[in-house]
Amino acid sequence: MKRPFVLALVFATALPGAALLVPVAAQAQAQPVFLVNSVLDQIDDDINDGVCHTAANTCPLRAAIMQANRATGVGATAVLPAGNYVLTRPQAGIDEDTSGDLNLATPVSGTPLITIAGAGASMTIIDANQIDGVFRVEPQRTAVISGVTIQGGYGSAHDGGGIDNEGALTIDRVRVTQNHAALLGCGIYNASSLVVRDSTIDFNTAPGPGGDFSTRQRRIYDAARLRPTPRTTAVASTTTGS
Repeated sequence: MKRPFVLALVFATALPGAALLVPVAAQAQAQPVFLVNSVLDQIDDDINDGVCHTAANTCPLRAAIMQANRATGVGATAVLPAGNYVLTRPQAGIDEDTSGDLNLATPVSGTPLITIAGAGASMTIIDANQIDGVFRVEPQRTAVISGVTIQGGYGSAHDGGGIDNEGALTIDRVRVTQNHAALLGCGIYNASSLVVRDSTIDFNTAPGPGGDFSTRQRRIYDAARLRPTPRTTAVASTTTGS
């Protein structure tokens, strides 16, 4: 077993709204907070009412994300208590937020922030159960994911087994583990702006090349590094080892 190595790089390029957690004062601007109360993978029963609610009278993770995708202004937060959140809705038809991976969709206007806050990586587990990847952050979406483990992603026909990022994403105290991608970035595929804080990325597999933040297990593929401004940054004690 190889010893983990530590990435401790300086964050040189500020990402508006992405690199920092939203302060309490900003959240006071009528930002919706969805309190997830079910580990089942169910859809919201009315995406236009601003309420996380299913036909079973619950607020599961997918329904909370569906509502957050449609939030305007400063955005929305989904709070996840401890639990094992297993995705069970295989991808059907077009790639959207009702099935397959959890899509943080391109906002209709502005740059509303979606925050997904778990109870800690050892207690809040989001498992794609190999039906698809786990998260996809679409272009122009700003998001923060903290305090969760992201596992069981299987990108059979796309990049990013755990996370496919095309927006401005910060992960904080997150573990990305046991994901697979058929193409690039078994743990994370980054095509835009990515900040990694105090997070562990390990035991992911892919047949293709890994990119800059990678060893033999190809954990993060940073396609954005091919652009003039490198946009993946690891901050503090991020470990990527097995």
